[in-house]
Formats: sequence, C-alpha cells, structure tokens
Amino acid sequence: MPSHRNPTISDSNPSLLDRVGRTSVAGRTALVDDGGSWSYADLAAEAAVWRDRLADACCGAGDRVAYLVRPGRSHVAAQLGIWAGGAIAVPLALTHPRRELEYVLDDACPRAVVVDSSLPGADDLAASATARRVEVVARPAAPPPPRGGET
Repeated sequence: MPSHRNPTISDSNPSLLDRVGRTSVAGRTALVDDGGSWSYADLAAEAAVWRDRLADACCGAGDRVAYLVRPGRSHVAAQLGIWAGGAIAVPLALTHPRRELEYVLDDACPRAVVVDSSLPGADDLAASATARRVEVVARPAAPPPPRGGET
C-alpha cells in the first residue's frame, strides 16, 4: 500500500472484508441483483478494490467519500469499500437533479467522489466535483461475473 495514505480502521483491527473471506459464509449468497447472485467473497473482493483505490487517492479514516453508483452489487461493494478504509460513506441518489447533488457536495465536503461513469449525469457530477477540488475516483472496470452463490 502507498506510504502516503491515511491510517484506516483495518490497520489496527482485522477488517470485515478479511473476516468474511476466511469464514464459512464466504461462499454463501449475500446479494441477488440484475447481474446475478453474489457471494460474500465476491462482495468482499470488489469492496477491497474500492478500499485500495480510495487509499491510493489518499482517503482514509474519517474522510467523507460521496458515491454515485448503480443500485445492487455496485452500491453495496462501494459502501463496504468506503467503510473498510475507515471513511464515511455519503450516498448520492440517482434520482436527484444535479443541483441537489451539488448541494450535497457543498454540504458534506467529501475528500473524494466515487462515480460510475456509465450513469446519466455522471460526467456532470464529476465536473462539479473537480470544480470543487474533490478527487474523482472512477468505478473500476466491469466487475467479473459472479463466482460463488450462483442461483
């Protein structure tokens, strides 16, 4: 991990992500969405990607991170990844107009904004965040197909 990152909760305690990956629930179904059935291990792996990307963006314990992602697995994984890094999750609603999203950015003063660029209005949100000197963290490449917990 980069030496410039802020400390995280998992620096001193085993993280939820680590515990889930080593327990008997790892292969059990955690979530079912339009993309399929996802095991706890699948969610933990995707959340770890978010945690690491946010750490690379210098987000850590106590930082606020806003996120605008699709409902379902992406939402759960982003939120878990934010929490795993010790940050505070600030969800943004897909249904809110740009003005309301900008209000949340101004009010919450997040250190970073996670954006799924495939969503309508995502480019506008990224531009608004950049204008406010907020780091924009793009959604990683398409997640792999579900490995465990198939239905």
